[in-house]
Amino acid sequence: MKIVIVGAGALGGFVGALLSEAGVDVTLYDVRADYVAKVAAEGLVIVPAAGQAKEYKPKIVSDLAGLGPADAVIIATKAFHTKAAAEAAKPVINDSTLVCSFQNGYGNLAVLEEVVGKPERIVAMTTAHNFAVTGDNKIAFFMGVGGVDLGYMKGPKDARLEELGALMKNLKAPVKVHDDGHEVVWNKLLWNAVLNCTSAVTGMDVITMANIEHILPVFKGLADEYFALSKALGMNVWNPPDFVDKIMMGAKMAAKIKTFSPPKPSMLQDMEAGRPTEVDFINGALVRLGEEKGVAMPVNRVMMQLVKTMEAHKTKA
Repeated sequence: MKIVIVGAGALGGFVGALLSEAGVDVTLYDVRADYVAKVAAEGLVIVPAAGQAKEYKPKIVSDLAGLGPADAVIIATKAFHTKAAAEAAKPVINDSTLVCSFQNGYGNLAVLEEVVGKPERIVAMTTAHNFAVTGDNKIAFFMGVGGVDLGYMKGPKDARLEELGALMKNLKAPVKVHDDGHEVVWNKLLWNAVLNCTSAVTGMDVITMANIEHILPVFKGLADEYFALSKALGMNVWNPPDFVDKIMMGAKMAAKIKTFSPPKPSMLQDMEAGRPTEVDFINGALVRLGEEKGVAMPVNRVMMQLVKTMEAHKTKA
């Protein structure tokens, strides 16, 4: 299977590096010509939370011309770059190419359908990995609870999706192929909605934050609204109602382990770097869907507005 990954940042770089080492025909694509040149010359260094750094030499380009059609294109950009990324990938997309959203947020699948059509070829992909770019060409990762999940936007899983799932097993995580890609995205949204915005607002990593009891009602408020909206939408949820209690318990256990750096959610990383966040595609998506279904989302709305306020302040600074 020939794969092109659009977006060679933390997630895309990690996926491209590990697939390349496994012998997969994979090409990373990024619009940052200077970054592409550096990675092409020096490779990528991948650092696990607990383990030794390793250097990889994936193929990377800043121009897709001449590559020919791919069997699968993986969009690994921020949610707000989805349309631009899909448009840029058109030179390697034909009528049979699988187009995959390996992103945070809710709504990316619909954007891909607008650009490429054929929802039966659009794949939702999520992972429990947490990533951080710690140098010009250095990526750190932490393996969270769960693994890689994927499913079609429309239609049941088939042999091609199973083949793609089998390749994802090279990402050092369990893989599950599902019949419903919307369900895949929806269930990742719970983790992001509870942990990303709270981390961005408090400035704390997950383990530090979840070891402070005052955060508990905020976590529970965000999660309870998600569960209520899931019921209104008829969405199947994978996590139990005591989801937050399990997070708090796991964080207390993790705090006792000193062999790794606690993970920072991507929204906190963006906030610290003065970059735009994906809050509109996470908590904002829940607020919009809540309005449509008549489900009150006050905690998600307040957290969304707090993140946007801090983001605006940092942008001005």
